[in-house]
Amino acid sequence: MRIGRDMAYALVAEGRIPSIRLGRHIRIPRASLIAHLHAEAEKLHGEVS
Repeated sequence: MRIGRDMAYALVAEGRIPSIRLGRHIRIPRASLIAHLHAEAEKLHGEVS
């Protein structure tokens, strides 16, 4: 994604990246992340296959 750790935590805190908290650990389900990336790409570039 080429973003820093602070930005990743901020996106999780804002709810923009779906995540699951397991104790002190944050896990991001692969399918949720891919769906999020496709949605963001679609916003920037139109429809993405």
